[in-house]
Amino acid sequence: MANDFKRFAKAGVSNNTGASADALYSVPAGSGSSALESIVIGISLANTSTSTDTTVSVFLDNHDGTNDVHVVKTVSLPASTQIELMTGNKLVQFLLLTNLQRLQKSNQAKV
Repeated sequence: MANDFKRFAKAGVSNNTGASADALYSVPAGSGSSALESIVIGISLANTSTSTDTTVSVFLDNHDGTNDVHVVKTVSLPASTQIELMTGNKLVQFLLLTNLQRLQKSNQAKV
C-alpha cells in the first residue's frame, strides 16, 4: 500500500480555547470508507514574535468536550523560539474517533 505524505502549516493562531481552538489537522474522509486514518510523525511550533512569550497546548478534540487528549499542555514557548513535539514518536488518528487536532495559545504572540 502506497504512503501519501502531506505537510500542513498554520499561521496566525488565535487565542480561542477548547472546541473553538484553531484546527491544525482533520483526518480526511475516504472515498466510500469511514475507516480512514492518519499518522502524525511530527509537530513543530514556533513563536515568531520577537518580544512576547506564550504558552501553547496541542490536543485531540474528541468532539464531546470531556475526553480531549493532550499531546502537550500549557508548554512555555518564549519569543523567537521553536519546539519539536513527538520527536521519534507517531500518533495515529482515526476518522470517527479523534479526527481533529487543535492548537491554543495564551496571548497575542505569533505562533
